[in-house]
Amino acid sequence: MNSVHDLGGMDGFPLPERDQGFALHEEWERELWGAAFALRNVPLQLGRARLERMPPVLYLSLPYYAKWLYVREEALIEAGYVTAEELADPDGPVAMPRMPQGFAPMGPAAVVALLSADTSELLDSDVPARFKVGDRVRARNEHPLGHTRMPRYVRGHTGTITKLHGPTRFQDQLPQGVEVGPQHLYTVAFGARELWGSRGHANDVIHVELWEYHLDPA
Repeated sequence: MNSVHDLGGMDGFPLPERDQGFALHEEWERELWGAAFALRNVPLQLGRARLERMPPVLYLSLPYYAKWLYVREEALIEAGYVTAEELADPDGPVAMPRMPQGFAPMGPAAVVALLSADTSELLDSDVPARFKVGDRVRARNEHPLGHTRMPRYVRGHTGTITKLHGPTRFQDQLPQGVEVGPQHLYTVAFGARELWGSRGHANDVIHVELWEYHLDPA
C-alpha cells in the first residue's frame, strides 16, 4: 500500500506531539481501550486493513485512539449492530442491537488472561524454512494496492536474517484466489545506510519482521 497509511511511516509525517509519551492521555481513551476488549467476542471485521481504508485526511489528523474509535464505529455499522444516525446522536433513542447468541462482555479477569496469553500466532506446520540466520536477502520491490506488512522503505533493499520465528499467520491482503500457504516469519536487519544512503548513520540498524513471501535471496 503506497499511501499515508504505510505501515513503516513516511517522511514528513512524524508521530503527533499529542500522541507522544504515555499512551492513554485522556479518560475517553481509557474507556475506549476497555471497550475494545469488551467487544472481543463480537464478530467484527477489524484490523490494520480497515485502518488503511480511512480517508487520508482523517488518518493524519486524528489522535491514535480516535482512529481505533473510527474503525470500530465503521465495523459496528457494517455489521448492523448500530446505525450512523445513532452514533451521531448519542443522547437520542438507540434500538436494541441483535447481538451474537451468548454474547457477554469480557470481564477484568478475562482481559488479563487475554493479555497474558501467547499471541504469536505460530502455526502447527512442519513446512521447512527457506532461509536461515545469516542469509542475505532482498525485500521484493512490490507495491500492492491492499494491506501489506512490508514497509515501503525496505522494498528493493538488502538485509540479513537475524532470527527465525517459525511459520505464522500471513497477514498481507492478497489478490482474490491467491494462496501462499504457511509462511515462515523472519527478523531481517537492514543497515541505515542501505535504506537511506548518506542520511543514515553507519552504526544504525533497523530490524523488520517479514515473511518469506516478501523476500528473495540476495
